[in-house]
Amino acid sequence: MTSGSLRTDVSVDGDVWRGLAALAPAGVRLAAVDPRSVDTSDLFPEERALLPAGDPARTREFAAGRLGARRCLAGLGAPASGPLLSDASGAPSWPEGVRGSITHKPRLCLVAVADVGTVSGIGLDLEEMAPLPRLAWRAVLTEREIERHAGSRGVLDPTRSRLILCAKEAFYKWRCSSGGAPPDLHGIEVDLDAHGMLRLTQPVVASRDQALVPASRPLMRAAHVVARDWSVVLIWSPSTAAGSRPAPAGIRRPAE
Repeated sequence: MTSGSLRTDVSVDGDVWRGLAALAPAGVRLAAVDPRSVDTSDLFPEERALLPAGDPARTREFAAGRLGARRCLAGLGAPASGPLLSDASGAPSWPEGVRGSITHKPRLCLVAVADVGTVSGIGLDLEEMAPLPRLAWRAVLTEREIERHAGSRGVLDPTRSRLILCAKEAFYKWRCSSGGAPPDLHGIEVDLDAHGMLRLTQPVVASRDQALVPASRPLMRAAHVVARDWSVVLIWSPSTAAGSRPAPAGIRRPAE
């Protein structure tokens, strides 16, 4: 298990937690919090000022993310005495020298944090296992993604459809965390091969022919967990200061 990992509530799905903790790289601190169990009074006043008004569920999710992040930062030895505020885009403003990502749903919040000596960027996303609504296909999936997946003439397989969205959201967060321009959801394509491997590619146009190139920077690495109720994707790029070697892009799934 990753050093500094924190499972803060027994109701957190054990399969998700064990899979993520086993696959996260050394030096990445993790936290899992059930938003239904948090107390917003534990937030700093500056954090409470950011709570969404009139939305109790989102309020609990926000609080769970901040509290989980605080514990992760403490595990890093980073100063945790002040509030974790938001930048202009609404993303957390992590302390200098820290990269982090928060993802939350009404029943589960996950946090991943590391220092820049471990990662240059990190992105984490969590999605509940349910078919991606057909009305959302055009907003999330490219034509090629719709055409090549089994069941695309009806409801996409829940594992595939939600995992595609999850991977794209994690890639978006990783890209922003590592200093890149925010990608469009149609600017990244995800495929699932016969071995359960996710492949991320980026469509590019050369003359009249559309080709596919690896979506990652050379050092991007990733892992994913598919459990009964959840799919989780973690993407990170090891810090060059850590002497990491380039690795092929891809997301591997632990044996089920």
